[in-house]
Amino acid sequence: MPQVQLDIRKTTFNRNYIGLYLAGVSLSGFYGNTFDCTDVLKPSFSSAPDIGDYSYAGIQNRGGTLHIGVAGTPVNTFQNLRNGIINVRGALTVENSIFRNIEKATDEPYDITGYGIHHQGTGITPLDQRGLGYGANAALTFDNCYTAIWAEKCNVKARFNRMADVHTGIQAQYCKNANLNIDHNRIACYGVGISLLQNDPANNIIVWENHLYVNENSPTNAAGVGIFVQESGSQQLNAIIEQNPIYLYRKDKGIFLNTTTGYTLRDNDIFLESATINDAMGIVMEKSALSRVSCNDILGAGKGNGLVSNTTSATLYSCNTVENLSIGAAFDGASGSVNLRTTEFVPPLSKGLLYKENIAMMPVQSHRGNRWNTGTYGVAAAVHEGSGDFFYFNPQRFEIHTTSAPYYPPSISLTGADPSDWFVPTGNSPFSTCNPTVECPVLGFVPDKDEVKSREEQLAGDEFAGAWPGGLHWAAQWQLYEMLERSPGIRDTSTIMASYYTGKGTGALGRLHALQKDIDTLFQLLPEQQDTLQQYIAQTEALMEALALADSMAVHAPLSATPGLPQQLLAQCDSLLSLSEALAEEIFDARIAAIDTLVTENTAIADTAIYVVNEKVVNEIYLATLKQDSLALDTLQTDTLYAIATQCPETGGPAVYRARSLYALIARVDFDTINCQSVAPLQSPPQQAWAQLPNKQANFRVFPNPNQGRFTIAYELEQDGMLLLTDILGRRVVTTSLLADTRSKEISASKLKAGLYYLHIVSGNGELLYNTRIIIIH
Repeated sequence: MPQVQLDIRKTTFNRNYIGLYLAGVSLSGFYGNTFDCTDVLKPSFSSAPDIGDYSYAGIQNRGGTLHIGVAGTPVNTFQNLRNGIINVRGALTVENSIFRNIEKATDEPYDITGYGIHHQGTGITPLDQRGLGYGANAALTFDNCYTAIWAEKCNVKARFNRMADVHTGIQAQYCKNANLNIDHNRIACYGVGISLLQNDPANNIIVWENHLYVNENSPTNAAGVGIFVQESGSQQLNAIIEQNPIYLYRKDKGIFLNTTTGYTLRDNDIFLESATINDAMGIVMEKSALSRVSCNDILGAGKGNGLVSNTTSATLYSCNTVENLSIGAAFDGASGSVNLRTTEFVPPLSKGLLYKENIAMMPVQSHRGNRWNTGTYGVAAAVHEGSGDFFYFNPQRFEIHTTSAPYYPPSISLTGADPSDWFVPTGNSPFSTCNPTVECPVLGFVPDKDEVKSREEQLAGDEFAGAWPGGLHWAAQWQLYEMLERSPGIRDTSTIMASYYTGKGTGALGRLHALQKDIDTLFQLLPEQQDTLQQYIAQTEALMEALALADSMAVHAPLSATPGLPQQLLAQCDSLLSLSEALAEEIFDARIAAIDTLVTENTAIADTAIYVVNEKVVNEIYLATLKQDSLALDTLQTDTLYAIATQCPETGGPAVYRARSLYALIARVDFDTINCQSVAPLQSPPQQAWAQLPNKQANFRVFPNPNQGRFTIAYELEQDGMLLLTDILGRRVVTTSLLADTRSKEISASKLKAGLYYLHIVSGNGELLYNTRIIIIH
């Protein structure tokens, strides 16, 4: 087909279903155009069942290369639309364009609404977006857009934007083997500033110099996040979040990483502005590994938490300052090879350092140079919520050189032992104070060579079985197994460790760990083809940059411009796209074959423990997304993930965090990991309209869930009641009475097919007291 050339400038499109629809047609030199919907669509359109009242999109493109906007010319304006630009498959560059009043409208019959730019790539078609500037007084590039920029499966550049009144500023998802550069943006949001979902493994992720204001003028009371990263645990080799000032005004999180590996967080300044809300958090790491959190400053107004670590391993916290907060730094869950170094605790603080009750395997902190400044500590400068004797606290000890401030906490709170059993003066030389050159390098953290310690050998010898909740014990064992993988020499020096590694290697833990490693390699198949594909993508980006220059020259210096150059560059981009798609299909076919093998291996792992079942279920769902090359989840997958995500990690295991990470594709739920339950308003998935129940949810508990057809319901009833179990069509499959004085009952439904079921508890007078979802897996 000959190249079609469009020349569209300074044109107004008003009250159109789609202003400009392109299919396989490339476009450049596009400036000064306005896409608007000043009133409801004309009657001939509004009566159609699939057409809403307002314009679906300004531009919708399928397959062609687009360069929207030309530097130094009148801007393109997209306003009062349901979407600004919807782009599928083609390379897209957007500059010198503004987006206003692009609102979400769930009551209109559109598949998507509320996106300024919605770019669905194919892994080979990049998005390059440049705004009008990011200074405090710069013109707004995005104003009152529900989601300003959304991109999937592509390289992403989003820079120099000022955004106001957006729910989500920039979201990039499923950009595997891609480069993400998000920098120099100023975003005022009431949801998420920057959202990165399931992009592991990526080639590069750079999130730099973004000024984020979360919930300063929010229309809702929902919690927000400055930088929200949810992954599946594959190793990132160059993932950096640095020099981002973040301001939190409500129950928000500054930087929140879940199930990530290999990140560096450095030189970020996070301000918890509220003096009344106590649930804001500066930096939260959940099930993260091989990461460095260094040289960050977290300043509060008397409330909130600074550093929060849940089930994190092989991670270094160094040179961070926490000031004027409720809690300075809190650690919980399995914490193998986690180091806290040169942290500055600046009061007033209620609790400076906090070890939660379920902390496990936190290593000895030997002369780390942490400093507790003089001032007011409401509870204590260091608080341990566990209880025990010398033998409990000493393996988690802080070795220091003095009993004087600032290296020795001015107050220590623990139960059952002397403070000197936790903070142990040894008389050795003190650790030097923070040296940013040493403590804040650009790339991530590789732990010092692990040494055999008595506590690790106790764990390997299964001495903690029964002493810890099952999911916590499993997580600690998993981290120990990973340590032995990183440091195989340990297995040569310790027969206990060698025996542990060999024994676990043939069991569920070792097989699941091996499966995770195989999943990590899925995006490394056919390396020669991968390298060629990356070259094609780089060439496409270079051509798009040349196209931007050619368009600018054609307008501002036409006598010096090369005639027909933009069209030549567009044709080269389209040609590269065809070559890239054929290569990408070959790589994808190889990945499909490998995924089928992994699904079989995952199914063959036999273990009924809930934390193992959870791992298998999350693996199955994640592999299904990879096989369909899409993050779309069906109803059963969604409900299954939610059932796992709402479990307590101490019983459900680390897969709980993985389920939460995947569930973020559906909805951003603020799971309260401290209380091991979902936040009260979200006790059922947000997209489900469940009946309003009396405030008795806490009186009921179902476990395990998911299960293999046998589960227990624990309850408190004032009178005898009835349990009903129904399938997804509402048909009753189990009916049984519940006696008020029994308080628990085991339910056997092993003959039911695997799938989703709904459990209802009804009182004697017919009042619905409780309902939840049950997942049965065989």
